[in-house]
Amino acid sequence: MIASSSSSYSSNAGTSRCSFLIDSVLLNKNPCGCLLERSRFHRRSRQLIWLVQIIRQAINTQISPNIIVIIDSFPLSLCQPVRNHRANVFNELADIGYNSSKHLWVYGFKVHMLVTLSGYILNYVVTPDSVHYIRAVDDLLENCSQPYVLADLAYLSYELREQLKQKGYHLWTPLRQKMVRAKQHNHWKLMAMRRTIETRFSELCAFFDVEQTLARGLTGLQLRMG
Repeated sequence: MIASSSSSYSSNAGTSRCSFLIDSVLLNKNPCGCLLERSRFHRRSRQLIWLVQIIRQAINTQISPNIIVIIDSFPLSLCQPVRNHRANVFNELADIGYNSSKHLWVYGFKVHMLVTLSGYILNYVVTPDSVHYIRAVDDLLENCSQPYVLADLAYLSYELREQLKQKGYHLWTPLRQKMVRAKQHNHWKLMAMRRTIETRFSELCAFFDVEQTLARGLTGLQLRMG
């Protein structure tokens, strides 16, 4: 695991400082009330990763409880496919992996996300792109209180289902069309619920171009994901 949204900070007392810190650190409080220049804003914001985590934790406590969550992942490319074997950005962390949905070899990372049925992102984990989806599930579900987990065919594994069952989670994935009872198992309502995360990914790509990044350090990458 390279980065995640988890934080060791557990007290809510720090959340009351957020407004003050944002005003004093990120905003240039001169008489005109002007914002900081772009480069200085990014330098200061990279020092506030811990504050972003506190804000996320505070928001998570306000989310209405639900018994169902969804997991999935998307590639975070660091270069065009033609440069996969020549790129040296994050060369000690990133690697090349195959994205079956896009039919592309990607140099970069894989972002695994956990979202609610409403599309709110509860947690995320960033791994090298070659890491299989299943290997990030334990970190993704850390401190997750929802017992029912929806996923796609990439997470279809008897061993994973039994492993999560022992931890109190019930994993549902669609079955392949030729598998026994696939038609009854792949209920359209569950399939529609699972597509919530794909809609969220599409929105993140449309508004924030989340599958691309100009970050060149772990702090910047984490801030980008946070």
